[in-house]
Amino acid sequence: SLLFDLAVNGRDTFVYRGFEEDFNKYGFAKKGGHYVNFAFAHTEVVLDITTTRPMTGFSVKPDVSSVEQLSPTAIRVTLNQPRKFLLTAEFEDEGENWFVISAEAPGTEVIDPEDPSVLYLGPGVHDFGRAWNPFVDGKKTLYLAGGAVVTATIHCVGQDGVSILGDGLFAQAFRPHAKREDPLQTEWLGDCMGMYFRDCTNLRFEGYAVINCPSYQLEVANCENVVIRNIKL
Repeated sequence: SLLFDLAVNGRDTFVYRGFEEDFNKYGFAKKGGHYVNFAFAHTEVVLDITTTRPMTGFSVKPDVSSVEQLSPTAIRVTLNQPRKFLLTAEFEDEGENWFVISAEAPGTEVIDPEDPSVLYLGPGVHDFGRAWNPFVDGKKTLYLAGGAVVTATIHCVGQDGVSILGDGLFAQAFRPHAKREDPLQTEWLGDCMGMYFRDCTNLRFEGYAVINCPSYQLEVANCENVVIRNIKL
């Protein structure tokens, strides 16, 4: 991020940058969002949020344990349990920007990177582009490790027993909104969705985040037995 930074108990974190253009056809979210996640492994954490430009105002929703503005460019938030919250910061001449902070409970599920049914994506950028289907050649689980950034939209039809898990991030600003370049009906065909699943059974989506989606972040059409937990959008 060129605007927000965050230190957790004095340790620097990586803040993902939002798409800083007017990409949304409805006219809101013109500045995009910024996002960070980390594992909450202590009884208390102190978050020092800094901005590269002075804020004219801010809000934190929902309420957290303790919020203190230290200066026009610094806010301190104290958490005593895992929480997700939104900092809305206002800046002169450019309005609001949004910073999503996800303090996660430590994960307990063990994923074997060598399992042939798992497509394991480690830290780094992984570019698969538009309408990708990761569930081929026996792959049943797409796992995004912390620090993995996947530039892709997903299109799957007729899948059974597949999962998308992990603490990584789907970054989809590379794909403009459907109505920017396609007729209205193209959006509903699923090639412009963030993730589109049709005629599928036994699906699981858990843990990951999606930023700058070109349309709906996750569409499940005519699917049965779908579990969705702890997704950040």
